[in-house]
Amino acid sequence: RILVRATNWLGDAIMRLPALEALRAAHPAAHIAVAGLPWVEDLYGGQGFCDEVIVLPAGTAGRLRVAWGLWGRFDRVLLLRNAFGAAAFGWEP
Repeated sequence: RILVRATNWLGDAIMRLPALEALRAAHPAAHIAVAGLPWVEDLYGGQGFCDEVIVLPAGTAGRLRVAWGLWGRFDRVLLLRNAFGAAAFGWEP
């Protein structure tokens, strides 16, 4: 089970598609979930590499609550954002 914390902007999300396709190719049997803001949901949901899209709420506090709720559900986390809030998705207490 792999969680990907997507970028926040649609243009950046499009630029990450090849990386996510390569992730699927490297892990064909894995469950791959992408966590991102609502405007990237349709982009990632329509791709063959994605098994699940987790829509994040607006605001840092809401995103942190989602991150905390996901702890322990995934074996690996890939962060496509360089931000403290994104790092919370890969950190476990």
